[in-house]
Amino acid sequence: MKKILVIGVFLLFICSSFYVVAEMKVDKIVHLHFKPKLNISNNTYKAYDNGKQCYQENITSLNFSIYKCPTFKFRNNSIIYVPDDYRTIQLAINNSSPGDTIIVRDGTYVENLIVDKPLIIQSEHNYSVCTIEAKNYKLHVITITSDYVSIIGFKIQGLSTLGRAGIWHSNVNHITIMKNRLLSNDFASFGEHTSDNIIQDNFIHNNNWGIRLQYTNNNSISNNYVYDLDTYAVAIELNYANETKVYDNYFSGSYDLGLLNSFNNIIQNNTMNVGEMWAHIHMDNSSNNILQNNTFTQGYNYLNDGIEIYDASNSNRFLNNTLNKIGVFIFDSYHNIFLNNSVQSKPLIVLENVSDYTLNTEAGQLVVINCSRITSTNLKLSGINVGLELLNVKDSNIININISSNNFEGIYCGRSENVTFRNLSIGGNDCGIQIWQCENLRITSCRFSYYSNLVSNCICLEKCNNSVIDNDTFVGRDYDGLKINNSHYNTICFNQIINFGNGFTGFKMSFSNYNNIYQNNFNNNTYCVLTNNCNNNSIFYNVFKDNYWGPLISGNNKVFKNNFINDNLDVKGSNVIEQNNFIKCRASFESLNNHWNNNYWRRPRLFPCPILGRAAGFILLFQFDMNPALLPFKIPSID
Repeated sequence: MKKILVIGVFLLFICSSFYVVAEMKVDKIVHLHFKPKLNISNNTYKAYDNGKQCYQENITSLNFSIYKCPTFKFRNNSIIYVPDDYRTIQLAINNSSPGDTIIVRDGTYVENLIVDKPLIIQSEHNYSVCTIEAKNYKLHVITITSDYVSIIGFKIQGLSTLGRAGIWHSNVNHITIMKNRLLSNDFASFGEHTSDNIIQDNFIHNNNWGIRLQYTNNNSISNNYVYDLDTYAVAIELNYANETKVYDNYFSGSYDLGLLNSFNNIIQNNTMNVGEMWAHIHMDNSSNNILQNNTFTQGYNYLNDGIEIYDASNSNRFLNNTLNKIGVFIFDSYHNIFLNNSVQSKPLIVLENVSDYTLNTEAGQLVVINCSRITSTNLKLSGINVGLELLNVKDSNIININISSNNFEGIYCGRSENVTFRNLSIGGNDCGIQIWQCENLRITSCRFSYYSNLVSNCICLEKCNNSVIDNDTFVGRDYDGLKINNSHYNTICFNQIINFGNGFTGFKMSFSNYNNIYQNNFNNNTYCVLTNNCNNNSIFYNVFKDNYWGPLISGNNKVFKNNFINDNLDVKGSNVIEQNNFIKCRASFESLNNHWNNNYWRRPRLFPCPILGRAAGFILLFQFDMNPALLPFKIPSID
């Protein structure tokens, strides 16, 4: 019996020792090695791991509950009240222990906080009655330098100092920012080298920028309302951010969401309403992301590029998104998947690596990338950012399409070859057709007309060679017609270019050589032809009539057999001007290097015809056509 008693006492001593050791270890933070799914209902806080409840605690309900963090527990953690226990929030932080909860009574607290230990800091009621306002404009309102910090239920107001944030956290993890109102900061919230954060249920407005996270992983950003930011601000920017979920938010900024160098993120169930300009989402070098079930709506400013997918943003998935008054723009990004997205309640169609395909179904927007032998007919594309985008397309035809009132280009065509645009009706776009780095295109039998909204150019050729623009009609008003820049060996012929008034130009050409411009009708424009630093171009068989100012030609070009009727010609450089009809008009020059020969000057002339010019704007110069024509030349015209 004694032996049994001794053994029992010994076992009791051993168990007591283990209990003491266990109690000693509880004083330290115990990390739970799972990522719980959280649920708060009926005054009960629950955490779930793989569908099984792993943590539960009853919570006291005020205006909202005292927050409990599931990722660590402390033994005998305390609740501290401000100003009851300590006069200021910072004093409460300084005198707290890791794991304490600091509850702040209603009022305005003018101070800059540094949170250097794991704490829950929350207002007693909510942000409408509890404010933390920056005291020192040189500092962030709240600086967090410890893991496991929660900031809940405050109005956090800065002094709009450049580079200063409402909440700043760097090189720390597991930060919770919840149910706050952040305003008058440069950044509402800024985190870098930080992961496993929760930013939820915040109102963010009247800041220069919204939320920025960089060098970060595994965050949750949800149920935030971000609006009224600076003109060029981003509501949420993720830079070098991975495995972050952004969901159920409302954004209204210049850029709603920036994804830069970011991978494997999920963007879903967000409402994005651009209030100023630029784009809803800008992606740059960001791949393997999922964007699904988002709604995009254009705000009051038309300068809106929808979803921009730039520079090696590859293998992303766009699923079930609704785009109103916007579309997508893709540049140097490939293998993205688009399923069940709509633009203006019509399908968004994206073709990539497709050949020998004809499309004549209804579409809200058409994007064609790395395709050949595509034929698209009978579409109406209007009211978005870019109606039709072609990138790296060959041997294709775009026929009988109506493209109008798009925010940027009606058609964007880049790095493409042997594409024909025929019988298009284009008007009211910021630019009708933008051509960039293309070869052997043809734009024929198209009509470009005036609409009430802004238009900058009907056609713009940039670095485009060996192409033909023929038999088109350009009817203008408050914008330019045809613009050619740094483009060579093109043919512009049989076009009507009329009514580009109010100081605008029917045809403008810069840094472009060896182009042929013939049998066009330039009528009733402020400026009909402007050339700048252009050489070896041929301008012939054209009719220039009733323009406020006729062709202004610079460089080394040949101008011959044109009709100038009630018009003017001004040349500078070393041009050859011969066998033209100058009827009810005059010619002038700014250089003595031009050569005038055998032109008809209003009437038959037996003697050399003098031509007046000016140098430096006021020095009078004279040149002579030594062999003026006696009769006008027969020059073909177009109706």
